[in-house]
Amino acid sequence: MLFNLLLACLSLGCSENVLEASFHKNIPFSEILSDSLTKPLPLNYSEFARHVGQSKAIKILIDAGVPCSVEFEVLVSRKGDYLEHRWPNYPCHPLAMIAIESYVAKLKFNAGKVNGKPIDMWVKMRFTWKTF
Repeated sequence: MLFNLLLACLSLGCSENVLEASFHKNIPFSEILSDSLTKPLPLNYSEFARHVGQSKAIKILIDAGVPCSVEFEVLVSRKGDYLEHRWPNYPCHPLAMIAIESYVAKLKFNAGKVNGKPIDMWVKMRFTWKTF
C-alpha cells in the first residue's frame, strides 16, 4: 500500500505535506486526489444521444420493445478528443453496441486534469432508453 501511494504521488506530483497529512490524519489518498481531480465532461453529449437515438439499430430495439441501459468508457486525450472506447460489461444487445460505436468517436470533452495539468483519462458513460 505504501509503495502504491508513493508511486501515485511521484507520477502525479504530490508534495511531502500531502503524504504526511495522509499518513498522520488517516486520510485516504483517494480523497486527497479527488480535491485536485477534474474529470472530463462531454461537450456534445446531446448531439451524440440524438444521433444514437435516431439510428436504425436503436429504432429496431425500441420497436421490438427492448429497453436498455448501456455503459461504456471513453479514453479522452489531454486536448479533450476521443482516443478509444471499451465496454466494461457486455451491452444489453449487439444492436446497441453497433449504434454507439457508430458515433462514439465524435464525442468531444473538456480536458481531464490532475493538479491543474491535463492528462489522458477514462470516463464512464451511460446511454439509456425506455420503451412504452
